[in-house]
Amino acid sequence: MTESPSESLILRLHEFLQSLPWLPAGYQVELQVCESSNHTFKVTAGKERYFVKHFHATSFMPFDRVERFAVQKALANLAWAPRPLALSDDQLWQIEQFVEVECDTLNKAEQGNRQKDVVFKIKQKTKEQTEVSHFASIQKLAEVMALLHSSFTLTAEPSISTSISNSSLIPKEIKELALISHWHLYLSYIDKRKQDDYLDEIHALTPRWQSMEKTTLCHHDFALNHVVINPNQHMVFDWEYAAIGHPAFDVACAIMANNFSSQEAQFLVLAYVKSAHQQGYLINHSEKEIAEQVAAARPLVELTNRLWFDAYHQQLRQHLAC
Repeated sequence: MTESPSESLILRLHEFLQSLPWLPAGYQVELQVCESSNHTFKVTAGKERYFVKHFHATSFMPFDRVERFAVQKALANLAWAPRPLALSDDQLWQIEQFVEVECDTLNKAEQGNRQKDVVFKIKQKTKEQTEVSHFASIQKLAEVMALLHSSFTLTAEPSISTSISNSSLIPKEIKELALISHWHLYLSYIDKRKQDDYLDEIHALTPRWQSMEKTTLCHHDFALNHVVINPNQHMVFDWEYAAIGHPAFDVACAIMANNFSSQEAQFLVLAYVKSAHQQGYLINHSEKEIAEQVAAARPLVELTNRLWFDAYHQQLRQHLAC
């Protein structure tokens, strides 16, 4: 159940906005989404609109907000992310470019349209039309993932889509995903009675992660509502977990983020492989091989997801107890 922001939170929001010398007085604020790790707001000032995030209950996150701000700014310069404009001194508030997209695509993320302010033009669609539309969204997701991976890779494998070195495009602010460190950080926030079971899983899966070559810029949170469903754009939102990683792990993350069924997951993988090969990426890897890599990565993603949620709920309980 979505909980409305408290009066004190709204007060702090206005304090942050009023600290921005370039934001005119008389702005209007509208709540967008209340999620597990942040509240989001749309701010309108005259003809200008902005998107504001409030980060809460996230001290266990394995990254620095200033570093993430720099990463998003670098990706915005490459037209892959909304442009961040300011981060509060306490790193709890961020204001960025507001991106509005109109689309007629129905997908599972319709309830989480957040900053995109998406207008879903749904007109009494039949079950069959809805299913076709949903799989079209998965197709688009696969294409955007393949485009990202092929555009920013450290491998020597050539890409048909560009004549310059892909590795030179990767922003210097983006580092390799330190997944094992993330696991142990989450674990440190979890009830000690659960830690032994998690440690056994971590020890069992660590060699699998270590054996995966990290060569590609990955998003690691490719929910459908984080991707612009528009043939003329490849804008992607929420780059908090962006890092150099393995493409199969990123695809597995997308399956988890969208809670895809086995049929949807298979469709995503096949669409991803086809799109990657069309762009001259992963051409030395067969469809079967990539599907096996994604399957091998899924336990890593599932462990990460359970650790994250256990750490979040443990911190939330401690916060409520104070």
